[in-house]
Formats: sequence, C-alpha cells, structure tokens
Amino acid sequence: MSAATQRPLDRLPRIAEALMAQATAGTGAPGPGSLRVVRLRHKPGRGLTAVLRPRVGPEVRLRLDETGASIETGTADAGLPGLAAASAPAPGSELWNALETVARRRLADPGARLARAGAAVVRHKPGARCVLRYDLTVTPGRGGAPVAVGVFGKLFADPARAVEADALLRSLHDEQLAGGRVVVPPPLGVVESLGLA
Repeated sequence: MSAATQRPLDRLPRIAEALMAQATAGTGAPGPGSLRVVRLRHKPGRGLTAVLRPRVGPEVRLRLDETGASIETGTADAGLPGLAAASAPAPGSELWNALETVARRRLADPGARLARAGAAVVRHKPGARCVLRYDLTVTPGRGGAPVAVGVFGKLFADPARAVEADALLRSLHDEQLAGGRVVVPPPLGVVESLGLA
C-alpha cells in the first residue's frame, strides 16, 4: 500500500517507531522493532492514545494531542503521574504505610509488619486510570511464618475520583453489612497524594 492510500491507523506504528528511534538515538538502547496497534482510544479535547505492542518488550503508548506527540513505555504515563510510585511501593513511603495498614486489618493483627510489596498492572487505561494488584508478604506481629496477602487498588488521574470511589464502596459495604448480606468487600482506604483507592 502506498503512503497516499494508507489509512491513518496504518501510519501510527511508523510514527511511534520514528519517535522512539529519535528518542533512543545515541543512547545504545535497542529500538522496539516493528510495532502493531493493539488498542486505540480517542477522547474529544484529550487527544488520541494508541497502545502498540512490539515483538519483544513492553507495550508502547503513543499520545497525540494539541501539544504534540509523546511516547511512553512501562509505568510512564503523563496522564497518571502517580503510576510509577503506585507500581513500586518503597519502604517508608505513604503507599507502603497504607499497604501495611491494610494487611493489619485483613489479618486482624495490629503488630503485623509489611516485609515485601510487589505490584502488577491488571488493567491500564492510559491517561485515565489503572487497576493494580498488590502481592504483600507480611510478618505476623505474634511471630510465625510470613503470610501472603493480596489486595487491589485503582489509580485515578484525578485524586478526587479516588476519594469518591472509596466513599461509594464504603457506603455500599455498610449498607450490605446492615442488611446481613455482604457482597462488596470493605474498601481499603485512599492514598490521596497518588489518586489511589
């Protein structure tokens, strides 16, 4: 197909490859190779996001909006500034402390200590939200073997949405608890600085 007869969608991988080649020029970093479009999202006023998958390596997000074009990989997402921190809980951080509190509640052990916290992206809507699964290893306060605890968090571009989601889940859970049949688990709280509920 000639460049004149290509559909705009067919040109997205070439645009992304060219931008990545320019970004990695002189760094010695390998390019992504050929890319294929796996997801495309357009929001009026917010631009276009194309998720592209290389043969090897992480997915690449090409963002086009009124300010220009950008390429993001991994946990880089300009629309979700808290994603990198939410994906890598560091000991002593606000997120680490919140996860430790959640583990203590889940285990009904106020002396439990968070020993390890890993995060995996479950679903990511670039620039809008991301669901993460946290795999925690907890040392019981009473001693004994470490315990595995799994929890989910949802990261929002707007931290106010995290607060709203937590309040809604709390309301639903409390209503069901009062009725004697609980389907919605208790919400785990909010890390407002990240927009994580």
